[in-house]
Amino acid sequence: GSRYTTQKDAVDEVVNRLISAVEVAELKLSKPLGFETGGTVRPEEEEARRSDNSLADLQYAVTGMERVWLGASGTGGLSAIVASTNKALDATVRADLANVRSALETIPPPLRTALTKNRESVEAARAALSTLRATLAAEVVSNLGVTLKFNDNDGD
Repeated sequence: GSRYTTQKDAVDEVVNRLISAVEVAELKLSKPLGFETGGTVRPEEEEARRSDNSLADLQYAVTGMERVWLGASGTGGLSAIVASTNKALDATVRADLANVRSALETIPPPLRTALTKNRESVEAARAALSTLRATLAAEVVSNLGVTLKFNDNDGD
């Protein structure tokens, strides 16, 4: 009764969605930082600017990423699958996730103010997300033999 015909199909879907979630989080910082406009800060591009929930929303997204990687108990998820063949890669992803969380926690709220007064901290968080995305898209995909799929963030 599964929508997936093989376990590989299910793993492909989970990994692709995790990578997509990281890309979305990265865009939520890249756009207001001006990465798409030559470096001009654009606070109006902040997703939750009116409620000042942008940083909290990103932290919740990271919690979701951690749950996918570590599983609900912290001992399962994709981590268990990767660690069974490559403990070093599992440790790298865990460190990347911790770096993202730490970088987000160093941004003084609200994000709209940090964009100009603490830009370095926002850029550091975006860079940490970029590193996580690269690790997932290259090393995890290779380790698990995942077929990458296009998503809405690809610009195609």
